[in-house]
Parts: sequence; C-alpha cells; structure tokens
Amino acid sequence: MKKVLLADGAGFTRFFAIFAVLGTLLFLPSSSLAQTRYDLTFIGLPQGSVDLSLYIGLDRLLKPEVAGQILRITATPPLTQPRSVRLTISASSTGSRVNECNGQIATATLAFSLIGSGRDINASAFTRGSNMLSLPIPYTNQRCVDALADRLKDGLTALPPGLYQIGGVLNDASTGALLATGSHTIVIGGGSTNEAILNLITPLNGEFVPSTGSVVFNFENSIPGRLLAFEHSSLSQSQDDATRDLNSPLKVLDIAVTARGNNQITATYPGVALRGWMAGKKYSWLFLGESSSLPPEVRRSPVWSFTVLPNDPVLAQLVAALSSAPDPLGSTFSNLINSGYTLAFSGSNPIYIQDGETGTPRVIDISDVLALLAELSRRNVRFEAVVTQ
Repeated sequence: MKKVLLADGAGFTRFFAIFAVLGTLLFLPSSSLAQTRYDLTFIGLPQGSVDLSLYIGLDRLLKPEVAGQILRITATPPLTQPRSVRLTISASSTGSRVNECNGQIATATLAFSLIGSGRDINASAFTRGSNMLSLPIPYTNQRCVDALADRLKDGLTALPPGLYQIGGVLNDASTGALLATGSHTIVIGGGSTNEAILNLITPLNGEFVPSTGSVVFNFENSIPGRLLAFEHSSLSQSQDDATRDLNSPLKVLDIAVTARGNNQITATYPGVALRGWMAGKKYSWLFLGESSSLPPEVRRSPVWSFTVLPNDPVLAQLVAALSSAPDPLGSTFSNLINSGYTLAFSGSNPIYIQDGETGTPRVIDISDVLALLAELSRRNVRFEAVVTQ
C-alpha cells in the first residue's frame, strides 16, 4: 500500500535533478499568492483489500510504478507564475498483523515548481530520470518491506488486516508555509478472499526419499499453476540457486496443475519426470500459482528440498551419514558424487577393519564403520579416499 506514491528505496537516492524557479516570481504581489487555494486529492487508490504484488516484489523492493494511482495537486484559481513548493508523502499503518509495519512505513519529499491549475504526481516522480528533485533522502522501513515480501513469497496476495494510510503535505518551499494536506485510508478488516493457498506437504523439507524410480508429491493449492522440481548441481547448492532458473537444464519436473485442493502427483521416470531420480542427489521443489487477475500474477510457494537414497537401508544409512558428515568426509563424498561417481555397497558382504599394516582384519557392521569415521573426523585424522570403477 505504501508503494502508491513511493518508488523502491534504492531508486530514491540515485538521481539528482536541477530546476530553476523563474525570477519573475519575485515580482508577484504577495497578495496574489495568498488568494490561491491548493487541494490534494488521491485518485485511483483502492478500497478494502489490496494486493501486495501491486506494490512490492519478491526482490523486496518497492515497485517503481503503480498504474492509475496518483496524487492530484489543484491550484484555484490557476497560477499565472510558477511557485516553488515542497511535497511530503508518507505511508503508515496501525493495527496491522505484521508488527514491523505498525507506525510509519515510508516517507519521501519532492521539491518542484508548480504553475497553472496544478499537476498530477505518481510513483515515477520518485524514480531515476524524473525531472523533480527528491529532498531529503527518503525514509523506508525495510523491516516492514521484508515482512510483506515474505507474505508474497508464501503465496499470499493481500495486505494483512489493519488500517493503512497515505498522507500528503504541500508546503511553500521558501517559507515553509502550509498550503494543503490530504490523506487516503484503507481499512482491511479480514483476510482477502483472493489470498492464494499454496501448501507443500510431502516430500518434507530435508527428507531422505528412497530411490524407487519415482517421487510422490503431495501439496495443496487454491489457484492453478505449475509443480516444479530441480536437481541441485551440488549437495551444497542453496534452494534459491537451484530453483532460480525455471528453464534450467537440471529441471526434473514441470507439470501444469489445474485441479484445486489437495493434489498428488507421482513423478515417474521415464514418464512424468524429465530426468531420472538419482540416488545421492539433492532436489528442490515448489509450486508456482497464477492468479486469475488481469494481468495474471504469479504466487510462489516456499521451496522444499529432499535427497534421494538407495533402496538398501544399510546403504541409505551410509549415504545419509556421509552426506551430512563434517569435512573432510562430507566434502569428499559430495565432490565424488557430483563428479559422476556412485557409491556401491553390498550389505551381504562383510566389512573388515584392520588396525595398522600388520593388524589382523576383523569383521564390523555398518554402525561400527559410521562410529569410527565420526570419531576419526572429530580427532581431525587425515583420510585417504580410494575410488574404484
């Protein structure tokens, strides 16, 4: 809501404009200025529930343009000579469910020359390339912006319930005399019926999934969209990096979903999945919903990750332990897997351990192996890995 007359915080401070007030203003009788009446009127601002995506993006920046929403400055009778004025815009909230937004959200000040019957001010006046001068450096409550951006990332479209207000104050730039004030209030009493529900259910975030040639996805969606899954380029790659490029060559799943409610998709390869589900690999998945508004708006669910394990429970235990082991074990295992190697293990064959070159080999089970590796790693013992093909 605050974005109605404000641009993104970065854009406020990156431009400077030079303007000159015509010297003829000095020759105007003071009485002619006093006879002019100024009014501030907000036009095109919404009533009731407001879509956050109109004003703030997932990049956590206030958007530079809000079409159709302006502040109209009217001078009656029209000014025959230019007058230097200063306009201060502020956004505030009370009673919002987002605690970080209660109080002043953002302010910005413009200085410019007014003539004739007035002018319309929109968000572009605060962006780079504007012919107006922004004074002083604007204030933006970034904690509030981040909190609202989190709501968008979670798939919610509407401002949280509360009372939101946009205010404008027009002053004489030279004397500071008050010329006009105006405000617009939006009262949101409850959640928007347009809020999108995008809930991921399974595979759980951080879950280890057995390798069966398919993965079963369960999720809940109130709007249509696409179910997407991506293979990580490495076990250490972040969820955001793995899912940033929607056309990544590592995309494993891209399915259009029109049914609403609780949905289940079994992604088998070959079949629904675009690539095979490989043991030892990490995957991230999400749902991208698309609203029915014009133009359509995209809602992004949280991103969850899971790791595919082999069918052999003992081998799965070993893979899980090696994947999460401290370095150098963890990094060595990750580097080998990401280089195309696979971990082969037969639970039916015994595992031997030998103490020193002359020691007698003895049989141990997988739990003993894992305990030994963990203890050696804790003691910073150097490991030598031997790779066989």
